[in-house]
Amino acid sequence: VMLIAYLFKFTENELVNSFFTFTVPLIPIYFGFLAIKYFGKTTQGKIALLLTITFLFWFVGDIMWYFFFEEAAVSIADIFYLSAYIFFFIGIVLTIILVNESFFKKNLQWILIGTIFTFIGYNYFFPISWDSSTSFIENIVISVYILVDFMLLGGIIMLISSIISGKFATFWIFIGI
Repeated sequence: VMLIAYLFKFTENELVNSFFTFTVPLIPIYFGFLAIKYFGKTTQGKIALLLTITFLFWFVGDIMWYFFFEEAAVSIADIFYLSAYIFFFIGIVLTIILVNESFFKKNLQWILIGTIFTFIGYNYFFPISWDSSTSFIENIVISVYILVDFMLLGGIIMLISSIISGKFATFWIFIGI
């Protein structure tokens, strides 16, 4: 939907931008609630709950920022944005454990080496810097965003690695072919 809007230049219209901002995030939230209902209290249900909370927090953060704090560099909306990363990362770890129970035991040394190299590369492109012209809180929040984005990237890399080597490996190899 966003690609179509971009291709046809609909995003220049503020009303259309607002519509996409507040309706597109509702799609994963809706399907998340369906998944929670379907999977119940299983591990998949817990993962669905964590990911649904993630998208819900990002959605609430978007609403708060759009209507109340658009001009602010740091706001209460940042609490929702940053809190969502915690739920997302826990959901990724649970998914890795679900797909490949021994992933962390077998690959600890590679995870540590990969984390170090990923952090060096990530810090090269998005360095953590301190701007003396902004407030202490704003500098902290910007630094935290850089760190949680790094954690998100590392978690997704681990998730992809666990899927390739886990119980669903044959399926993904088949899809890749």
